[in-house]
Amino acid sequence: MTEDVYQRADNTLITPARQDAYRRAFTHRALGIARVTFVVLAAVIMAAGAESLGIGTVQWLGISGVALLFSLIRLRWPRGPRTLPLEYLDFVLAFGLIAYTGGTHSPLVGAVIVFIVGVTLQHGPPAALVGSAVGILGLVVFEPFRSAAQIADPAVLLVGRSASILLAGFMIASLAEMERRLRRAIGDASVTDPLTGLLNRRYLDARMAQEIARRRRYGGHFTILYMDVDGLKKVNDRYGHQVGDAYLAHLGETLANAVRSGEDLVRYGGDEFILLMPAATQWDAEQAAARIRRRLSDNPMHHGTRDLPLRLSIGIAEYPTHGRSTTELLNAADQSMYRKKTRQRGAATSAG
Repeated sequence: MTEDVYQRADNTLITPARQDAYRRAFTHRALGIARVTFVVLAAVIMAAGAESLGIGTVQWLGISGVALLFSLIRLRWPRGPRTLPLEYLDFVLAFGLIAYTGGTHSPLVGAVIVFIVGVTLQHGPPAALVGSAVGILGLVVFEPFRSAAQIADPAVLLVGRSASILLAGFMIASLAEMERRLRRAIGDASVTDPLTGLLNRRYLDARMAQEIARRRRYGGHFTILYMDVDGLKKVNDRYGHQVGDAYLAHLGETLANAVRSGEDLVRYGGDEFILLMPAATQWDAEQAAARIRRRLSDNPMHHGTRDLPLRLSIGIAEYPTHGRSTTELLNAADQSMYRKKTRQRGAATSAG
């Protein structure tokens, strides 16, 4: 079976296993915050309804203190399969506090969903079911002893139930944020070149199609700069491919610092870069090429005691003058670049 694997700019592979590990880590943090909040909420309810619950000050302070200490320790506790028994203790803690705040009539009953969802994401549905069964068993055993202990104050009940709903909402919102971040990381990885951190060919194909569709509908033009590195083979042959990779990374960073807002810089191939300039004319592109050459000239790559100069041959193609499709524009810019490369390296020419 083929797995969906993505590669980030730092060469980190986002495998399904890594995605699951990220989800578990994020859930562990969110559940830890929810656990502490749950204990604090239970303490407030016990304090506010101590008289109707039949709990003395020393008793609710002791119960809350132990529960809070456990929750704070769990925030720092390593996560993993070996911590599953501690997750069951979470259920015992949650249902124990429910028992002390009114049992089945407790305003905290609804907040148990937080623990169920958290354990499910970290250890799977079976673990959540076992944990729920352990907690419910404890509640059933303890309930007869506190059947008459219920909160009488409607205000305390309202606040407690509202807070429980907010707590459950916090957990759901946290999980939604987790998935949003993960999708963004995957999206970034799928359109990012791992060596330079620039956008890649996959992005360019989609972006060019979008720009062409816009110009066909509304009119206007745009240009692309097709840039090919001069002398990369000599760098690789003389200093090795590791230095060659560093050379490309430095070149990519220098180019990125030379482009302007709204322009898309792409590493198209091994030593080829493309700059997409929306709404730019051929004259604008020629000015951009001159700006890029100046930036490259001022920022050679330092290698030991040597400065390795950055040089590019640049071809320019404008829509619709030199082509009306992605293929036509890229071919026109590529041919323009190679014509210039054979005559004089480091200068820019247009396709026509």
